[in-house]
Amino acid sequence: MNIYKIILIIIIFLIILFYINRFPIIKYNKLKKDIIYDKFNLNPEIICSFISIRSYITYIQTQNINYPFMDKIILYEFLKKNNIPIPKLYYYSNENFNIQDKIDYFLNKNIPFVIKPSHLSDNNLCYIIKNGINVLDNKKVIGSEIQDKITKNIHKKAYKYDNIKPGIIIQENLDINGVNEWKCLCIWGKVQLCNWRINHNEKFAYIDANFNIYNFYNKNKIKLPSFKEDIFKLAEKISDNIPLLRVDILWNENKFVVNEIEPYPGGFFGIYNEIKLMNLIKEGYRTNNHNINILYEIKAYCNSIKDRIDVLNLKR
Repeated sequence: MNIYKIILIIIIFLIILFYINRFPIIKYNKLKKDIIYDKFNLNPEIICSFISIRSYITYIQTQNINYPFMDKIILYEFLKKNNIPIPKLYYYSNENFNIQDKIDYFLNKNIPFVIKPSHLSDNNLCYIIKNGINVLDNKKVIGSEIQDKITKNIHKKAYKYDNIKPGIIIQENLDINGVNEWKCLCIWGKVQLCNWRINHNEKFAYIDANFNIYNFYNKNKIKLPSFKEDIFKLAEKISDNIPLLRVDILWNENKFVVNEIEPYPGGFFGIYNEIKLMNLIKEGYRTNNHNINILYEIKAYCNSIKDRIDVLNLKR
């Protein structure tokens, strides 16, 4: 092993130590039912050799799971057909990406709206527009500039969704008097961990399966909605018989809608939580394989760093 690999391992170790101290330790519920089948049809013997959920995510990114709902247009059409709440769609297409006239119309009428690609992730080519401002960067919106960026970048491939056909969506913006997003991390159809964002703030709070709040930013400003159980039930319905699926749900004081789903969730949850989530996935497979591969765990966290770099490159 050369000196550069040793330095890399030390850096990763220090980063992990930092995150251990940063994230709260969440309480988790054991699975209460036997798993009938795995919709992703993964190999349980391989899955059960992993220590952390980061290894699981690294593994399934190589498996071509062919899950059509990673395409947001296909997802929305399915949810609408099954009477599952989604945002109001103003426009969507896999063919025509010339939307400047629509952008100008909503801006002139001062209607809040969202533009996003159906095939990308991590806010690439996303605009959340309210009062003529993109709240993601607090810059004034100009229709021609947005159209130019869409024209130049719409055919880029996502670093993890390279088989999805490019598409564009314009939908309602629920952010009128404030908006919440619950990123529900579901294990075998059971919400175990939820990242709570308010007004697009990425660092707000976590919730466990029993709605206990782990809030280390705005402790006195947080309130659970009256329909909290309905949100979790919806996320669990969508994620049934899937080892791991993140279901993102937007809500305000009037309603909640499914925003998107993510089988390869990014971010980091703290070492304890990532090990515990992996153990819950193993419970569903009911296997005793303990052939642990430490090098694969290191590779998984290195891959997570690489993914972040890829995301930054895609945003340029």
